[in-house]
Amino acid sequence: MIVYSGCTICLAGAIVYCLRKAFKRNPALYPPGPKPLPLLGNLFDIPSMKPWLTYAEWGAKFGMAVALRMLCLCLNLHR
Repeated sequence: MIVYSGCTICLAGAIVYCLRKAFKRNPALYPPGPKPLPLLGNLFDIPSMKPWLTYAEWGAKFGMAVALRMLCLCLNLHR
């Protein structure tokens, strides 16, 4: 019986996940947004200081609805 370490199993799972995501033929129809990192999504794109400036910049670049790949949707609406 072969015993695999936890790191090897996690690494193999991450590789399979990335390959499946890279070769996915029918991606979900999300609004445009900043390009996400594999497995982390847009975790490092969300600013901690003055986020409204970044959201306004994204609104000008991507439109009124910006999709962040972290179960988040940013709406740039001003009334």
